[in-house]
Amino acid sequence: MKKFFNYCFFFILANAGSLTGRVIRVCTDRKENPWKYEPPFNSWLEELKPDFIINGSAIVICIIIMIVLKCMIKKRERQGAEK
Repeated sequence: MKKFFNYCFFFILANAGSLTGRVIRVCTDRKENPWKYEPPFNSWLEELKPDFIINGSAIVICIIIMIVLKCMIKKRERQGAEK
């Protein structure tokens, strides 16, 4: 379980890094090419919406899994100490 916990932590860091890189890329592109983010094209926030949905939901799911795993690990440790 501790390996899976560490894997989830790594997955959170990877998704956070990916999301940060995408935000930086879109913001710098918006400064260099402002015409790309004016109508009829998507605004820069609309451009980032799918990234926030995918990476953000993956981060939230991993955090929930990590909390459950941490509780299960603590419970096993307490049961082992009682015996």
